[in-house]
Amino acid sequence: MNIFSNKTKRTAVSAWIERMTSSRYEEDDLSDMFQLCEAIRLQETGPKEASKSLRNVFKYGDTHSQLRGLTILKALVDNIGESFQAHISTPKFVELLKSMANSSATDPRVHKSLMLLLSQWSNNFKNQPNMYAVSHLYDNVNHKAGYSRRNSGTRPVPQIPSSTSSKDERKSLDKSNNKRAQSPPTYSYEKINQEIGMAAQNATNLENALILLTQNTNIEKDPEIQKLVRKCKDSSEQLVKIIPTIMDDDKIGPLLQSNDQVQAALSKYSEYFYDNSLLDDPFADPFSDPIMETEISNNKSKKKLEW
Repeated sequence: MNIFSNKTKRTAVSAWIERMTSSRYEEDDLSDMFQLCEAIRLQETGPKEASKSLRNVFKYGDTHSQLRGLTILKALVDNIGESFQAHISTPKFVELLKSMANSSATDPRVHKSLMLLLSQWSNNFKNQPNMYAVSHLYDNVNHKAGYSRRNSGTRPVPQIPSSTSSKDERKSLDKSNNKRAQSPPTYSYEKINQEIGMAAQNATNLENALILLTQNTNIEKDPEIQKLVRKCKDSSEQLVKIIPTIMDDDKIGPLLQSNDQVQAALSKYSEYFYDNSLLDDPFADPFSDPIMETEISNNKSKKKLEW
């Protein structure tokens, strides 16, 4: 499936990013980065197009594409500067990075590279107001989420006494265990349809609740709104777990659309949050977790992860 086959207009920037996230480039290859930066600078909408293309890579790309996307993301932040940084500091982009870091469906190598990048940003941009949300991501994500799949190793093969078994039996048993270990989790059509329906319902409920809010409502302390936000985030996480296990493009489409619908609802929540909280706290985080923030404040002396 072509991750760039969407309704948006194809531009020089999106073409470069599509090319540079393909298998023809090594994961850390910085060749052609100068050309990409020039293409971005030549267009007024270049930074926005670059961030949008990278979102597609992170949402729909395979492991190699996502690793390449992180390499490109770091290079653009360092070389393009504030015009690009403004677009990766938006609630939509920040929430995507946060979702990748917290999801157990994220490939371990992608998770490790992402955490390394977030760790660097937490130091490099801690005093830069326009990168506040990005610089605080490292302290508000699960540092081990991407490693659950790595730890799901094979079960030990039972030892069979040589006196009671043959080589053929051992080979058959080994093959059976390897096949079971390599098989990804499967989801029934009923389960998939249930998650799609639940995601759509949660997204609709959140959007309707936002429409009905009265002026000056503190949505951060509104229990009903926060409950709906948590449901949407749970739905998105569940969809992200299912999507990598589906190989049929016809079946994966509804899953991607449902996840987009949930993300759109969360984005509307973020916009409403910022519109109503900007005067009180210009650096407020719409998706902050009070429990996690308490744990962080109680453990300020702990060192950050070092890779």
